[in-house]
Amino acid sequence: MPAGFTAFDVNGDIKTSAVVNLSTGVTGVLPIANGGTNASAPGSAQANINSQISITTTGNIDDLDFGNASLIRMNNSGLSTIRGLLAGTNGQRVTIISVGGGQVDLAHENTGSLASNRLHNFATSANTSLAAGCGVATYQYDGTALQARWKLIEHFQGDFIDVAYSAGNFTAGGSMTWTVDAGDQITYAYYLSGRILTVVTYLDTTSIGGTPALQLFIAIPVGFTASRKFQNVSTLFDNGVFALAYVRVSVSGTTIEIGRGDTTNLTASTNNTYIRVLIAFSVN
Repeated sequence: MPAGFTAFDVNGDIKTSAVVNLSTGVTGVLPIANGGTNASAPGSAQANINSQISITTTGNIDDLDFGNASLIRMNNSGLSTIRGLLAGTNGQRVTIISVGGGQVDLAHENTGSLASNRLHNFATSANTSLAAGCGVATYQYDGTALQARWKLIEHFQGDFIDVAYSAGNFTAGGSMTWTVDAGDQITYAYYLSGRILTVVTYLDTTSIGGTPALQLFIAIPVGFTASRKFQNVSTLFDNGVFALAYVRVSVSGTTIEIGRGDTTNLTASTNNTYIRVLIAFSVN
């Protein structure tokens, strides 16, 4: 039977089943016994093979009705946060691709959407993101679990995502102060792959005041928490003097700690402390 046609029996009644060839890319609809379509029957939605929908909505998006398309093209101009998709059938898949100028965030178990419409991500302590214009994620509906959910099965962030400047992202230990101005933040970005978060920072001409102490702290981006203790070697310029440095995170920690490799106090400076960080670690 050609794609897109409904089957009838010899009496002109709609048949309760039909074989529809979808290889041509034309969407086919299988009729059900009551004369409706399976796309409208509660709990029996089927993906429309090779179909797609474009979404331009920005801000929070709850219980998104995507028409059971197999592809959601996010053409948002600003940040969009998807907090749930209308529930599908067991095994149904949908791919979300960022094609617009805005970042797309995928919220884990957000209560803004109905329980059966929520997303379940690999990383659970913060949103999973798609970089503007290039990120891709695929979800599969799991209707067999105690609580039905859209389960993330593939995620490609697409590019590092920059963290917006905030002075509160940079703190110091003890009575030491650390001043990082907006122009000092050359790079502060992250990339999530599975549950592995890579963070890179490049900070120039920062200042240290107060009582010198051992540690500086950079907030782990977007609220992620570390699931294991990790440490890496880096470099810094302590009041203009080169030194080896360590960078590390602690279990359930929300900050990246930076200190001199020789574990001596940092030196007070005015626009003369430079920090370099590259660390990858697992997150909750």
